[in-house]
Amino acid sequence: MDEILLYLSLKYFGEWMAIYDSLQKKEELKVYDIKKAVNEVDADWITLISSDYPKNLKTIYKPPFGVFNYGKTKLLHQNMVTILGSIDEDNEQALDYLRTNGINLLWVKKSNKEMLEIISTFPTNNIFYLEEMKNAGNKTFQNILANEDVIMENAFCSEVWERQQTIDYSNQWQERLYIGLSLQVLIISEVKCKELLALAEYCEKEDIKVGVLKKAYTPKVAKTLSKIKVFIIDELDRLTSVFAVKN
Repeated sequence: MDEILLYLSLKYFGEWMAIYDSLQKKEELKVYDIKKAVNEVDADWITLISSDYPKNLKTIYKPPFGVFNYGKTKLLHQNMVTILGSIDEDNEQALDYLRTNGINLLWVKKSNKEMLEIISTFPTNNIFYLEEMKNAGNKTFQNILANEDVIMENAFCSEVWERQQTIDYSNQWQERLYIGLSLQVLIISEVKCKELLALAEYCEKEDIKVGVLKKAYTPKVAKTLSKIKVFIIDELDRLTSVFAVKN
């Protein structure tokens, strides 16, 4: 059944309702097609019924049927905070404080250059959410994965193996994995309005804790997130009171 869920995740490009409908209607599948598709995936993967499927993800609405990952996969089961924004001198201390207190950082849709900058600053225990896994495998990304220290100490994950141009990913599920893994979000710098709107909509439906560094709490952030509870982080020790370390 694991391979069937993975195959459907591949066939329907990660689109949740299409996969659900296929299962409900008991779509006829060929063993050859399943084996061929699964064998072409050159990343680690888990499905909703896998024993090592992250517990946080199972608690959310419409959890991903499949998750693809490279690297230190046990990080997907540890304490983490989803980070929205870019690292800079103003927020580096806050991020380091989280890490010192046993909270890993989950970074959202970073370019190869940004990933390298993050890894240079924090070499270990980063989780990088990717929009898709297959076409992330460009030369620069492959060079990142070729670094044994990087791949052994960090994780890269996505619920989409390959994006389909005919599918609108913008509001269907793209925040489900990177927020669902942690169930808590920290905004550290200027964030695109589109991402803030997706965050606000998602957090209205799920029990997600959202914090904002004081310097990042702009009028745009305040207005967009006005319907959900937001914790303003003005002192370092406020981080660990908001984002409590879980055993």
